[in-house]
Amino acid sequence: MGNDLEADVGAVAENVGVIEGLWRYPIKSTGGERLRSVAVDERGMVGDRLFAVRDAEGRFGSGKNTRRFRRMDGLLHLSSRYPHSTAEPGPPELLDPHGNVVADPTAFLRGHLGRDDVELAREGEIPHFDQLPLSVLTTATLDRIRREVPGVPVDERRFRPNILVRTPPGTPAFVEDEWIGREATLGDTLRIEFLRSASGA
Repeated sequence: MGNDLEADVGAVAENVGVIEGLWRYPIKSTGGERLRSVAVDERGMVGDRLFAVRDAEGRFGSGKNTRRFRRMDGLLHLSSRYPHSTAEPGPPELLDPHGNVVADPTAFLRGHLGRDDVELAREGEIPHFDQLPLSVLTTATLDRIRREVPGVPVDERRFRPNILVRTPPGTPAFVEDEWIGREATLGDTLRIEFLRSASGA
């Protein structure tokens, strides 16, 4: 954390911000864990959204209804983490709204959601990601949203970012959209390609 984020335009590299926060969500649609460092592979952050709440129809708990996802109100009040922030994924711990680790995640989820057909499931052939394996949010965009709703606490986790980038003063909101089609370097070894806006699907 704290590494510069450099975006490439042709052969020109531009420093567009500094990594301020890293977030991983072991169980999809729950509050995640903030990390100081994390391994990244082709799937994304190791262990990110590797588990999900699955119903009897095979649809995953989410904040919306789609062909793959079923809205399950209440998941956002829960959190998840890997024990001691282990790099080896799973099984994760599920935390209740007060931050206490629950002993039996599936049993707790059935009571919390009022459904007896849900279970905690590891990712199989169907991915748990909504769109892409890594999501990036800038402080410029986050600050704009906070100005639009004064007096309302706006937690960055509501937008499910994996990477929060602190952008320089004067950076316009939604600058992330300008990065589509560009590549970025994080630290010395990680390169990512911006393919799609989070609002574009």
